[in-house]
Amino acid sequence: MADIDPYSQIQQLTPRPTSIVDAIAESKRIAEAIMRSNPLRNARVDDGLMVWRGNYAGSGGLADSYLWIGEFSPRDAALDKQQRGFLLTRDDPKHAAALWMYDPFADSRGPGNPLRQTLQMKDADGAQIMSEAQGGGTAFPFGIVPLYGTASSYYLIRTDAGATLKQLPVFGSYRVTGGQRTYYEGYGAMTGHRLRTYLFGNSTSTGVFGVHIQVSFDDGSATFFSGRIDCAAGGSADFLWDLDFAGQGKVGKRVHVRVVAEILSGSDEWCLFFPGYCYSYGQ
Repeated sequence: MADIDPYSQIQQLTPRPTSIVDAIAESKRIAEAIMRSNPLRNARVDDGLMVWRGNYAGSGGLADSYLWIGEFSPRDAALDKQQRGFLLTRDDPKHAAALWMYDPFADSRGPGNPLRQTLQMKDADGAQIMSEAQGGGTAFPFGIVPLYGTASSYYLIRTDAGATLKQLPVFGSYRVTGGQRTYYEGYGAMTGHRLRTYLFGNSTSTGVFGVHIQVSFDDGSATFFSGRIDCAAGGSADFLWDLDFAGQGKVGKRVHVRVVAEILSGSDEWCLFFPGYCYSYGQ
């Protein structure tokens, strides 16, 4: 409902000179409007900024507030003014920041580039609980995609001369060339827009093998194949892929990761392939 302006009504309905009564009525209307915009006790409203002080106030600024709503730095380069955000601190003796939303990279985006505000959350000791990624999803925590061996071969090792043989799953093949086989695979969730996979492998003196990962999603989109990484004969290799699916709507989707390898040269040779990690994250 629109505010009733008694002063305006008096002027329209009673064409007479204003009096002290009119001034009091106008003052009352202004005071009531101010009270409606700031209904809570211990709240301060400045130009574009609203701050609530808690019982455990700090030394001023953000540290002096329980809830800060309004102006944040850095400035919004697109609008050339302070961006709007909020900060919630814990109203206890530690007075630690708990939850806030703003764009920490606002001043580096340049004119014409919009803000990308993100949520951040920390526990009472200042440890990160959640960090929203600039490209969607979370930068932390990571989404783990566990990888399980599908090969039937194992690499036998001893912890010492008389210890029992132990088995580690590895990629082992006697095939000469041609043909790809899935040696590890796993399912997980895309909590961020990036997928990072690391493994380690080594080859015998004559066996050379190449590896890539195959990624598919539960949205029915086309399967993605990463670039192949090769391990030279008699050497070892770090297999690292960092794939970016930003802007493709993959955050929150179920992901299926396959580690696919093939013997490129050599015959009757072992190629040992040790699992590392695979996880989803954002930036």
